Amino acid sequence: MNQNWDRKVSKNQLLGKAGLSTVSQGNKLSTSKTSNMKSYKLENGAVEAIRRVIPASEVAAKTAVHPLNPRNQEALNPTSVANTLASIEKNEIDTDCLGIWSDDNKVILIIEGSVRRYCAIEAQKEYPVWVLPAGSATNKDIRRLINDAEDGKKPHSLREKGGAYMKEALELNKDAENLKVDDVAKLIGVGRETVRKALQAYTLDISLLKLLPDYEGVSGGIYPELSKIEKAVKKADIAMKDFVDAVKAHATYQAVLENQSTGSAQKAVVKVIQDQLQKMTNKRTANKAENFELASFSDRNKSAKMKVSADGRKHTIELSRIEKSIVDDIENFIRERLKQ
Repeated sequence: MNQNWDRKVSKNQLLGKAGLSTVSQGNKLSTSKTSNMKSYKLENGAVEAIRRVIPASEVAAKTAVHPLNPRNQEALNPTSVANTLASIEKNEIDTDCLGIWSDDNKVILIIEGSVRRYCAIEAQKEYPVWVLPAGSATNKDIRRLINDAEDGKKPHSLREKGGAYMKEALELNKDAENLKVDDVAKLIGVGRETVRKALQAYTLDISLLKLLPDYEGVSGGIYPELSKIEKAVKKADIAMKDFVDAVKAHATYQAVLENQSTGSAQKAVVKVIQDQLQKMTNKRTANKAENFELASFSDRNKSAKMKVSADGRKHTIELSRIEKSIVDDIENFIRERLKQ
């Protein structure tokens, strides 16, 4: 890869002088005419972005997703972006993206258009993008540009929004993760209920959410259901990994994924998860811990009890107001017996 990926734009070219219709590019990207410039109003004033068309073979190397872009890149796959991918394979990218040069001017950081970037790489198509100069936009500018983008092809999920909200809150208060929802909402200037729903989705155990196909494309109503399930799993003292593995081994789980459309499969998988939770909690209830008396006494304050855990692996002896000499005998017996 050419490391000397610089940009050579003369003063006359930037000012649109006659007879200078192209921009010389040491990075070898396709040239753009000076008319292919767009002005963006940012906090520090108007800034000109230049339109670039990146060859398909160079998209992966010469672009990266901006750190403030909330899109979960790990969730992008041919299934989750099926409609956009099919459109780009047939018609190429017909809506320009937006990026900004990295501080070292070597990589374009994509502010808006990361799904199209993924599809361009997957389908081997050119990638059109408006590029702002390095350092020209503040974090506030970039967040506004993301929110103002009229992409609409794949809206950010509640979970992705929750992650973006928390990242912004942490910039303003390093202890933001320990704040109440009301305080986070006030800190970032977003409605309390919007923040509550987004943070509920963001803090959900990702291994549970990943059981669903296109897990960043689920409807908002699914997050509360999964949140209830997560709490129930914890309350039942079931390890989340064990629970997730049990769901994957469920008789109908794979059949749902293979035979239903993504939207239908998401709802069906939630029912499978609920069914598996019921089975595992019922089993735990059936095998609940046992308590029984070791002896009976006329003195109601005196007792000798044993508790056996549900799995039979833990035995607890409880002695109340028993004479010290008897307790000593019992302790000595246990010590001697365990030596054998």
